[in-house]
This record gives sequence, structure tokens and C-alpha cells, in this order.
Amino acid sequence: MKRKNIFSFIELFGLPELKHLFGKRYVNLLLLTFIFFVSLLAVGIGNGTISYLKEKMDNPYIRFLTVEKDMSIKDVDLNTFKEESIKNRFGYTEVIAQYTGYANFLSRDQTEKNNQSSYKSAYYRLITTDEEFYEFLEENSSELIMNDNVFQDEKFGIIATVNFLNKLGLDSNSPFVYYYKSINGKDCSVPLPISAVVKQLPDQLDVLVSSKLFDAFRNLDVLDVNSEEHATYSQFYTQDLPENFDFESKGFEVFEANTHVGGVYLVKNGVFSDQAFNDFPKLIRTFDYDRPSGRFSNKKKTRYIDKFNFSFARLDSTRSFKAYLNSINPKLDIDISIIEAKENFRFFERLVSILSWSLILFGIMSIIVFISNLITFHINQNKKTLGTLKAFGMSNNNLILLYSGISGTMIIFSFSIGWFLSQVMGQSIAVLVFLIGNVDAGADQIMFEPSSLFYMIGAMVMLPMLFIFLKLVSVLKTATPGDLIYERG
Repeated sequence: MKRKNIFSFIELFGLPELKHLFGKRYVNLLLLTFIFFVSLLAVGIGNGTISYLKEKMDNPYIRFLTVEKDMSIKDVDLNTFKEESIKNRFGYTEVIAQYTGYANFLSRDQTEKNNQSSYKSAYYRLITTDEEFYEFLEENSSELIMNDNVFQDEKFGIIATVNFLNKLGLDSNSPFVYYYKSINGKDCSVPLPISAVVKQLPDQLDVLVSSKLFDAFRNLDVLDVNSEEHATYSQFYTQDLPENFDFESKGFEVFEANTHVGGVYLVKNGVFSDQAFNDFPKLIRTFDYDRPSGRFSNKKKTRYIDKFNFSFARLDSTRSFKAYLNSINPKLDIDISIIEAKENFRFFERLVSILSWSLILFGIMSIIVFISNLITFHINQNKKTLGTLKAFGMSNNNLILLYSGISGTMIIFSFSIGWFLSQVMGQSIAVLVFLIGNVDAGADQIMFEPSSLFYMIGAMVMLPMLFIFLKLVSVLKTATPGDLIYERG
């Protein structure tokens, strides 16, 4: 067919056919667009749900598995679990010794009439900056609720939970917590800098402590704020330096404070004086714990392992890992509920992934069935007309290309509208779906995540177009004018 004749044929026959297949008041086009829209919504919500579950799976609170070590176990140490063959077999990437303890921190009970101080007990553990768990806390701002994190292994520092600070009557912007202990026969209130604040910690932990602070808890002389070393200088903390006051002229040096809310230390050597409080009552007295620690540097006590902590890259081997631990020593055990919780997370991740793929396949099949039935029904209704066209010289190939082009145009047009609507309305509809389903926790956390446009075009446009083309070939390729006019076969 000549180029001029092709354009005339499309104008006089192709476009009316396309308009007819759109349906009365474009009902067929709207229905096809709705199928695309719902399919794309389902894919986006499914992807968002999978990402949410993966985020939970990657969360150390889920991936980290704690194994209690009974004090009677003498023949099992950290090296037992560091062999690469064992790590690869069970799918964990790191094992660390976990050291824990309890410490009392001062709080102020505002309900008491005398407003006296009381204290709360905190469950703590040692953490180091080279642990995978610490790296997670540092890298994920969703877990660290304050922007600044100044935690260091060789400085006094605490990472506290919001809940524990609230128990102490403090908020997440507090620079210090006060350790309370009787040391050398005197009660001591020891200000310890908060290095970071997190929403929560695993294993019912209240705080994480640095290596230096952990050792100080076991060698309390370092924390004796009543010792003679602390009478030879004055040190104060302030978050904001007062204006129009020259501290240097008063003999103070200014140093950056190691708290998560910033601030500075004002330090002056010489006999301690609280004169600065008279001028600036909001100053907080702090202490340089390096001064007395020099006397006790050789008195570090041996650390005894309380637990082993494993970081798993996959969660399909935790039950077999439990059996392995029992084979080493029956007293090495894991709470079965923890394993079941991990397995449930893995099961639901796979289930949602299967459902998401099923929705994609269902959408593709719905599009193929709808278009192919629409085109086939139209061809069957107009067989005589098509047979007449073939009798006047219209080839089978031209008919196949014509209806392939019409179906392709409908698919591309409907897909474009459905894609646009899903991008604009996807997140709002996702939130509505979760609220209707009473999934309050996921309503504001699961994001609508559409698959890539290139991938969706391949799956929802090109694949249906190919299938419909093959369907048209099977219907029209060998049909003669007589077959169509007299509806034979």
C-alpha cells in the first residue's frame, strides 16, 4: 500500500475503528484505564510494604540475636563463633561479646511535696564504635532522634533512650544524666554527658555506655567527685556563652563540650570556687574525669562476658543455629519466641512479595483478556466487512497491523493516564487503604513505591501488545475473503 493510501486508509477506516473500540462515551477506554490504575496502585502499595518489611528485617533489633552465657560455662569463648565456616553456615556476619550491668541515675520526683531527689535503675551495656549495631544507629537518622552524635570509645559518654530520660524527668535535649552512687563512704552525684538519644534499644536496655565509662563503673574511684583532684580546678558547662562577659579575663579557658546538644566547658585551674554561679546561675558544674583516672589506670578490672551478640545477614537459619548452640553446651540457648518472631518476619516478607507479583500478573492478564476479547469480538462482528476489504485487495498483514496498532494505541493511552493518576494519588490512597484496614502503624510509615517506568512499560504495555499481536495473527493470518464473508471456521 502506497504511503498516501496508508494515511487515507488510517483516516477513513482506522480512526473510526479506534473511536468505535473506545466504546460509547469512552466506556471501554475508561475501564481499561481503571484496570491500569488499580494494577499500578497495587504494585506501588506492594512495593512499599516489601520495603517496609525489609527495613524491619535490616533493623538490628530484629537481625541481632542475643545468646545468654551462663557463668558456669568455661569452655566456650568468642573465638568459638568467629570461624568463617560457621559464620557462612548460619548466615551471621559479626559476633561480639556483650557486657552489661545496672546503674542508678538521679531523677527528681515532681509529685513529692519536699521535691527531694530520687533515683531510677538503668540496665546498660557496653558498646563500641566498630560494632555493626553502633554503625546502624549512627547512619540511620530515623533511629537517632537528635542530629548530633558525639559518642567516642575513649571518652565518657552515654546513648540513652527517650523513655529512660522521661523516667528521670528529663527531655531529649538534656545534656547530662546524673549517676548516683556511694563512693568511699560519700554519696556522689556524677554528671555524665549524653552523647546521643535514641527512640528505643533492644533487650530492654535503657542506655549504652562507652568503653571508658564502662570501666569506670567497675572502678568507682575514677567517679569520686569528692576526691581531692576535683578541688584543684573549677569546671562548668553552659549551652550558650553569656554575652558581654569576658570569661578569659576571669581566668577561664573555653573548650567544646562532648554532649549531643553542644555547649562548652569553662575551665579554671586553682582552688575550686563557685563564684561563677553568682553571675550565671544556669551554669552546671562538671568534672574532668581524666584527672583522677591517671592514678587508677592500672587498676582496670577483668571484663566477664555476659552474653554473645550475633548479627545475622539472613534469618532462615536461626532455628538450626539454636540446635547448634545446644550441641556445644545445653546452657547456651536462645528464647524460642525470638526465633519465631524472626521467622514470622521472613515469612511475611515472602508472602507480601508473592502477593505483589501475583497482583502484577493479574493486572497483565486482565489487560490482555480485556483487549483481546474486545478486538476479537469486534472482528467477529465485522467479518463480512473485513472479508469485502480483503476481496478488494486488503492483505491479511495490513489488517493485523491495523488492529495491532488500534489495540496498542488503547493500551498506551490508558497506561499513560493510569500511571499519571497513580503517581499523583498513590500515597494518599495507600494511607487510606491502611487506615481502612486498621493498620495504624503502617499508615504513616509505608510509602507508595511505584516500580520503574521502564519495567512497567515492558510488563504492562509491551507484553500485552505482543500477546494481542500473536492473537490477531492466529485469527487473521490464513483467513480468506470467503472465510470472513461466510463466517467459516
